[in-house]
Amino acid sequence: MTGASELYSQALCLPPVQREELAMLLLDSLPDDDGSPIEVSEELEQEIERRIAEHKAGTARTVDITTFIAAVRAATKPPATS
Repeated sequence: MTGASELYSQALCLPPVQREELAMLLLDSLPDDDGSPIEVSEELEQEIERRIAEHKAGTARTVDITTFIAAVRAATKPPATS
């Protein structure tokens, strides 16, 4: 297992609130393309909070990872050339 995979496995053992906190800390640590920290607008921050609240309340519409990956692959598949 790689270091990141080991950390991921360990993080999955954390309670959801601590995993959420860790995720936010990791996201905040990522630089933008120009090397500066990524800034999130107030509007986007509110949308993120709304979605988190929906998820916690059990009212969010979710899909399993296999369905999500299939949809992304289908949407990004290059056109066939003949």
